[in-house]
Amino acid sequence: SAKVQKGRSPPLVARLGAPSERRAMSSSETPELILHRWPGRWNLPSLSPECIAVETYLRLAGLRFAAEDCRTHYASPSGALPALDQNLDVVGGAVPGDTNRDPTGALARHRIVEHLRRKVCDVDAHLGPDDRAQLAAYVSLVEHKLATATAWYQWIDKDRFAKHTRPAYGAAFPAPLSHVLPWMWRRTQLAGAASLDDDRVRDGLSVAYASLASKLASTGGPYLLGAKPTSVDALLFAHLAYHARAPCMDAARGIMRAFPALVEYVEHLERSLFPSTSGEGRPGRGGSAPGALDSSSWREPPSANARGRRNWWGRRESGF
Repeated sequence: SAKVQKGRSPPLVARLGAPSERRAMSSSETPELILHRWPGRWNLPSLSPECIAVETYLRLAGLRFAAEDCRTHYASPSGALPALDQNLDVVGGAVPGDTNRDPTGALARHRIVEHLRRKVCDVDAHLGPDDRAQLAAYVSLVEHKLATATAWYQWIDKDRFAKHTRPAYGAAFPAPLSHVLPWMWRRTQLAGAASLDDDRVRDGLSVAYASLASKLASTGGPYLLGAKPTSVDALLFAHLAYHARAPCMDAARGIMRAFPALVEYVEHLERSLFPSTSGEGRPGRGGSAPGALDSSSWREPPSANARGRRNWWGRRESGF
């Protein structure tokens, strides 16, 4: 089984969700669904775990979509990232007019996934009442333990933030905005972390990793709740992959070494969902892969008027 080597991230494929896939569709083949996301970084499809979670859900559902990298959230049609554009029906803007209140994109991700479940494709449709109770419990575990650890090392830990997060999120901005804006977003995270410290975060990660590894062992996988994927897999994969790859998550990787089943889980989803870039010819699932489902074939076009897009600085531009 795969193990995390000391000082190294797990041997995940060098690049998930490569730009080449986004160029595979011509303008005449643009799908109904367009995911706007922070660009890839650290051998991940996006530097944002929440963007990874939305993309993973789309792939688990086998939906045809295109991914558009946004160097800043001002380039998103909602002014927030992630965002989902469906025939100019934009989902994901958590707090209109104030994206600083959702710097991680967690609220935007929740809105997008709920939209997809209600109106496009519900990957949880096969679950019974007992399984739905388990689903809610494990979503809560991921959000309160894994996502808390992600936010702690990504935004709150001052040294890791200064070395890794600030340069990544500020890369598209000129100085001094490249420094000022990420620090503003960090301040919103500090407000909710008063009761946390590094020991509590590490203890929470250990408990969560053990619980998740035990669940995978009991169900036999390959997904958390068994043979079929559910929405918790999208969120779980996003944070585990981030813990495995992002340089700011080195402390999490130190704990993750004791749970090789979690690394195997991430590698399985990566191989089955994301197209390869190493010449293997693996198409992945959803996106531009053969057989991806086009949601426009069963969903009526939205009735809302076209709202246009935002340009780099957030001003509206007419048309699509």
